[in-house]
Amino acid sequence: RLFGGRDENLRIINPITVDLEYLRPSLLIHLLKAVQQNLDRGLSPLSFFEIGPRYTTLPLDEYDKFIPHEYLTVAGVCMGTHNAYHWSKQERETDVFDLKTHVVDIFEKSGIPLQSLEFSLETAYLKNDKPLSRPLPAWYHPGRSAFIHMPECPVGAPFGVFGEVHPLVLKEFGIKERVYAFEIDLVWLEAGEVWVRKK
Repeated sequence: RLFGGRDENLRIINPITVDLEYLRPSLLIHLLKAVQQNLDRGLSPLSFFEIGPRYTTLPLDEYDKFIPHEYLTVAGVCMGTHNAYHWSKQERETDVFDLKTHVVDIFEKSGIPLQSLEFSLETAYLKNDKPLSRPLPAWYHPGRSAFIHMPECPVGAPFGVFGEVHPLVLKEFGIKERVYAFEIDLVWLEAGEVWVRKK
C-alpha cells in the first residue's frame, strides 16, 4: 500500500502468504523491514543493500490494458551515526550526501563518470506522443530526493532515484530516525555504460 503495490495488474493469483499477495514495486519494502528489525534489537548504524527484481506495469495496447514488467534493480539504505567505529573521526548523523557518495561510486565503478550525471525532482515521459511530467515516487521525501539522469545518453528513462525516505512511510515501519535510500535499475545502468564506451 505504501509503495503503490495495490495495483491489480501486479496481484498474484495464489500467493504463499497474504503479505506476498502483490509483486513488489520497490526493493525498499524488505530493506526497511530489515532496518526496523535491527533497530528493535538496538543495532545502529545500519547499511543494507539488495539486488533483485521490482515490478511495474506497462501499457499493452491503446485500450489501456497493462501487463507486469520486471526490472532487475540494486537498492540500498543507510541510517544512524556516520564514522561511529573509527577512532580518528568525529561522529555525526548520516545524511543524504553520504548516500550520494555510494550512488556516484556505483556509477563510476560501472564506467559512468559523475560529470555525465544529472539530478532532478521530476522526469518526463511520453503518453500518446505528449510529454508529461512524472514526480518522484511517493515513498521519497519531496525536496530531499532526486531522479538520476544521464542527459547525453539516448535511453531517456531515469536510471534511478535516491534521497530521504518519506517520514510517513518510516512511521508505518515504526522507524523514528531518518533513513536514506537509493534504487538503480541495472538495465539502464548497463545501457549507460555501453553508451559511454562507444563515445
